[in-house]
Amino acid sequence: MDPTAAPAAELAALYGERWEVENTLAELKTTQIGTRTVMPSKSPDLVFQEIYAHLVLYTGLRLLMHRAAVSRSEPLDPDRLSFAAALRAARRSITSLNRDFPPQHLSTVAGELEEEINPPRRLRAAIGQAKRKMSRFLSWNPDRPRPPQPTRRPAETLQVIAAVAPPPDP
Repeated sequence: MDPTAAPAAELAALYGERWEVENTLAELKTTQIGTRTVMPSKSPDLVFQEIYAHLVLYTGLRLLMHRAAVSRSEPLDPDRLSFAAALRAARRSITSLNRDFPPQHLSTVAGELEEEINPPRRLRAAIGQAKRKMSRFLSWNPDRPRPPQPTRRPAETLQVIAAVAPPPDP
């Protein structure tokens, strides 16, 4: 890999974002849609429309969370706000209002989100595992020992390695 096209520090920072993608999928599948929800549409086009509607709702909730996080007196990482709280606040606001949606109501909903701030995410690392054998990853086994979890963020680890590593040969 070309170090100028993909610097090690950027790659290390992106590894942490991998977990955010995992969380996004979990939020969509379990929190927003529900684990037992089946798309009731009878045609592929309508199923596509339902999935699109869920993605639009998810994007709107995440935008609301982002606005609530950055508009604080001390800005916060939007990932620290609870997605479940945002979904509950949105559902409550829809059922409690009549036809009108006053602009100040949006700030009320955003204020509710600040009441449930999650702690900073823990450092995580995992090897690729699959539930099926037909994969390049190890098959999932609950008895297999878990890999050691990191004690530093990836960017900090790179700084330590760079400080200790000998200079490359010319």
